[in-house]
Amino acid sequence: MVSEPSMASFSSNTNTTAPNPPLQTSIQAPLLLLSNMANLMSIKLDSTNFIVWKHQLSSILKAYSMIDFVDGTVPSPSRFLLDTEGNCTTAVNPDFQLWNTRDQALLTLINSTLSPAVLSMVVGHNSAQAVWKTLEHRFTSTSRANVLNLKIELHNLKKGTESVSSYLQKVKNTRDKLIAVGTLIDNEELLHIILKGLPREYGPFCSAIRTRNEPVNFEEIMVLLQTEEQSILEISDSGKDVNAAMAMFASAAQHNRNSSNSQSSFYVNNSQGRGRGRNNSQRGRGGRFNHNNQYSQSNASNQSHSQYSQHAQTKPDGSRPQCQICGKLGHQALDCYHRMDFAYQGRHPPAKLAAMASISNDSQVQTPYKGSDQSSSGQCTIHSYQQHWKMDNPYALSTTLEMDLPSGKVLYKGFEGEYTSNEFTAFCTSSGITHQLSCPHTPQQNGLVERKHRHIVECALTLLSHASLPITHWTYAVTAALHLINRLPTPRLSHISPWEKLFHKPPDISHLRTFGCICFPHLRPYNTHKLQPRTTPCIFLGYPAHTKGYICQDPTTKRVYISRHVLFNEGEFLPDLSLASTPQTEPVTSTFDSLPWLLVMLHNCSSTLNSTSAALETLEPLPPSLIVPSSLVESTSLLLSTDPISTSVPVESPFSAASSTPQSSLPSASIPQSSLPSTSIPQPPMVNTHPMHTRSKNGIFKPKSFHTTTIDYSQTEPPTHQIASKYPHWCTAMDDEYTALQRQHTWSLVPHPLGKNLVGCKWVFKLKRNSDGSISRYKARLVAKGFHQQHGIDFQETFSPVVKPPTVRLILALTVTYHWPLRQLDIRNAFLHGVLKEEVYMTQPPGYVNPSLPQHVCQLHKSIYGLKQAPRAWFESFTTQLLNLGFISSSADSSLFIYRDGPTIAFLLLYVDDIVLTGNNSSFLTQLIHNLSKVFELKDMGTLSYFLGLQITRSSKGLTLTQTKYATDLLTKHNMLQCSPCKTPCVPNVRLSSTTGVPLTDIHGYRSLVGALHYLTFTRPDLSFAVHQVCQFMNAPTDLHLTAAKRILRYVRGTLDHGLFYTPGPITLSAFTDADWAGDPDDRRSTSGLVVFLGHNPVTWSAKKQLTVSRSSTEAEYRALASASAELCWLRTLVKDLGIYLYDPPILWCDNVSALAIASNPVFHARTKHIEVDFHFIRERVLRKDLQVKFVSTMDQLADIFTKGLPSHRFQDLRSKLLVPAGTICLRGDDEVNDTPHSTMVKRQ
Repeated sequence: MVSEPSMASFSSNTNTTAPNPPLQTSIQAPLLLLSNMANLMSIKLDSTNFIVWKHQLSSILKAYSMIDFVDGTVPSPSRFLLDTEGNCTTAVNPDFQLWNTRDQALLTLINSTLSPAVLSMVVGHNSAQAVWKTLEHRFTSTSRANVLNLKIELHNLKKGTESVSSYLQKVKNTRDKLIAVGTLIDNEELLHIILKGLPREYGPFCSAIRTRNEPVNFEEIMVLLQTEEQSILEISDSGKDVNAAMAMFASAAQHNRNSSNSQSSFYVNNSQGRGRGRNNSQRGRGGRFNHNNQYSQSNASNQSHSQYSQHAQTKPDGSRPQCQICGKLGHQALDCYHRMDFAYQGRHPPAKLAAMASISNDSQVQTPYKGSDQSSSGQCTIHSYQQHWKMDNPYALSTTLEMDLPSGKVLYKGFEGEYTSNEFTAFCTSSGITHQLSCPHTPQQNGLVERKHRHIVECALTLLSHASLPITHWTYAVTAALHLINRLPTPRLSHISPWEKLFHKPPDISHLRTFGCICFPHLRPYNTHKLQPRTTPCIFLGYPAHTKGYICQDPTTKRVYISRHVLFNEGEFLPDLSLASTPQTEPVTSTFDSLPWLLVMLHNCSSTLNSTSAALETLEPLPPSLIVPSSLVESTSLLLSTDPISTSVPVESPFSAASSTPQSSLPSASIPQSSLPSTSIPQPPMVNTHPMHTRSKNGIFKPKSFHTTTIDYSQTEPPTHQIASKYPHWCTAMDDEYTALQRQHTWSLVPHPLGKNLVGCKWVFKLKRNSDGSISRYKARLVAKGFHQQHGIDFQETFSPVVKPPTVRLILALTVTYHWPLRQLDIRNAFLHGVLKEEVYMTQPPGYVNPSLPQHVCQLHKSIYGLKQAPRAWFESFTTQLLNLGFISSSADSSLFIYRDGPTIAFLLLYVDDIVLTGNNSSFLTQLIHNLSKVFELKDMGTLSYFLGLQITRSSKGLTLTQTKYATDLLTKHNMLQCSPCKTPCVPNVRLSSTTGVPLTDIHGYRSLVGALHYLTFTRPDLSFAVHQVCQFMNAPTDLHLTAAKRILRYVRGTLDHGLFYTPGPITLSAFTDADWAGDPDDRRSTSGLVVFLGHNPVTWSAKKQLTVSRSSTEAEYRALASASAELCWLRTLVKDLGIYLYDPPILWCDNVSALAIASNPVFHARTKHIEVDFHFIRERVLRKDLQVKFVSTMDQLADIFTKGLPSHRFQDLRSKLLVPAGTICLRGDDEVNDTPHSTMVKRQ
């Protein structure tokens, strides 16, 4: 007998490199030890566990490298050998014998793991592969019916009463079946299915999961649900004592046995202790009971009750009943002496207390109730008697079921007298409300209302304290506090405001103002004389109840105005003049009786304003203002309502009644003055009587500033690495950046050499956004602290590859004319491709210090961002690669690269690491991008649409350049998004001076604003002169200069959609030049204005102050002419580098006849000696026919907009010839060309 080999012998193989599984070469030796393999399989395949069975068996076959035999990878070899001619012989192929032995061994293994029912399915298959495929086809059928059945089964799964683990396991099994048949269920859909199948008690959990921004996978939801299940079970266990149905209610009945229609009633006496009297069956020690409450029943129920009295003291067989509490005979639990003695009963009353009180005459036995606390019996009529319920079934009039069920309505209130009156008690009783009272002098037991009351009081006190107002304005403060609370989101209403809950739309919060600030109401309708002031400083005291306006009080006359038209100065507060006349001993009064008591329950104390209103309410036309006395305002309702509904906001609370009693039937209630703690009300400040003048006496107060304590850095850039490391998005961005640095071999860790300069580093974070403002990606960049570098030691030269704005506009105009495509590329970590020539050492990155070498430093090999020589190193590396590809650099702009090879033309613009590519051959551009991607890690951004803050839109008629998003972000940054627009960016015919105005304390904010406005002129030539003015005072700006800069923002606010529109046209250059002679009031220098067109499209413009003082207007115009000539020469060189030939010389338009005469004729006299150099420059260009100088009338001089502030009509006329609103581009028809001297211009409107 041959012994079976061990598993080790099965794993042995003479050929260690063979990919096939190691098997014995002897055919007689068995291949697998089936007993050992069977031990590895924990289940047998049946109709329910194919996925698990396949997973387990596949792992075993893969472990022994046998999976190829069942999936068909190793086919069956030929059974017989072939001769040299390819004919089949009778000799058996040894390879077939070996393969067949292995296959049968696998077949035996698979059959041993099948259940009898499944084994019958594969009878007749004689290979492992055939059995495997049959089972897969049987259990993973991809038929449409099978997939639909599985989907229906998945969506219909409910948790029910089973555990969370069992429920989730069913969900996972069904999803696995769908995956096996090729239908994928993503995590979001699976999460929706899981939450849909949960019962109602998991509602808060489902709401919390649905409001999460982060995705939740299956494993996380399993852990969270199991935790929630445990919490629900704990709460359920703790509430068993409260929910136990105990028969502790004693009732008495009068039965008229002589009449079948006799009525019976339940009475409850107000006595305490032992009950006495005919109608009182209460015995034992009792508490406080409601009195004189009678509940009548129908005749049918009376008959039923008379037949089956629950107070029968004897059974039909004559035996005496036994008490469920004390066990004695002769009485039941309802009449037991110990029914209220919980010390006798124990902490948990016995289940016998839940016995049914109604027992039939023919079955007078005690039956403990072990059912649910809730019961449903067909169509029932429910009568409530506090917590004793009786349900009458109309289909079984002969049977009445009575049991104690909790009503769910409990009113918990403090021990105040107004809530213990007979009227209020009767109302609670009639509504089925259990009225519970707190212990005397223990308000903390009524925590919900006390916290709400405290919240309102603290909000009102905060408003008064912030505005430094006395307590006499308490009513107004409470009104404003409730107005704000009703519009704040609260967790109790799923983070929406009570206002939105009532009106189903978000509240309008744009009308909110700072309480107590200075305001100026419009008082013109109330003046008796036209020379009286139209307004007076008042104190803002809140919002009226039934009008859209503001409550303003004159602090001198105490007159109260309600006005719609009010101007606010929210940073300043008026001193209240009543402080000096109001004695400190004056009692504090308040009109709390006018507060709707339901408002106390509107808002949670911890609510915070998380989001602003998403929609504004429609304002109705109102009178300009109303004036009422103070007493009338104080007596008005405290809830401001702009809708026809004027009731308070209903809120679902734990004690809200579910009865059909209308809300209007609720008794009115008020909060007494005594409920305000005297210690929480600040006393009026002491009035100084000394003669010294102080700031407080003069009404000067330091404005209070409040800073937010938390910022969501997932939506903005974090300032430090410590903050960013707390957010997963930024951590991922830092990891990606660090990985890229390591992949580029940016540095090597070395000990710090002595005497070498060490450069620090930091993380800089940037949110990359799309043109619509949405987040594109989170970007983190490790930046070296270049200011630590020393010139001549660790850097020599600096250079930044930045293409000039006129070059960008010229290339875009050419692409429109030639209809070339525009492509955009982005080089990732561009500077890391530059190789350093200097020896630079840097500290290790924060958060990524090597733990084994913490004292080492980074010796940089690549030009990391922040180094002074990094842009130069990157430019040299990129230029070298472009030169190898056949590009040449333009002599006019070093960041412009040109490729010309026969008919193929391509232009490349480089702005640091952003690239714009265009040309006449799309296939060449694609090949170029492919070649660059081999050397640099670049990202193909596709068609150019958003570049350096420019929004580029291309259509069949042309190309639009706007900076709408950039301008909007600028307005938002400086809180000017809601400002009033103006028609011009600067005041007409007014020049700024450095000697006027008050110097600014914060000049950095001014510089930041002006610098941002300067970049806005990239596509906005209409802003050039206004920005040029404010740029002259960067060293020492004043408040007037800041006002001028904000006026530019107001103008931008009204022209957000304006921009350039490039259309196809002739390839000709023309320029308009003008000068404002001695316009600067400080040094009397002139301002030159210039605009140059390529065909119809403006490509460059400028407003610049001349370097010297001009002695005449002719000199000023001529110097402007010379500057324009230089700009045209540069553009001509640029166009020549592009390989474009200009058939006509550029035309220079000027409106000064004297300057034209000097430029056209060699005339010299005393007035022209000091401009001889400029004369020779222009004259030489004219003689060489490099340009032409022509006259244009002042009305057609486009450069006039660049030299001075113009009136609105003149400014808008010139602006329409330079740029158009983006919204009108698609509506404009064919271009119409003027025959005026500026015939290269297109009519824009």
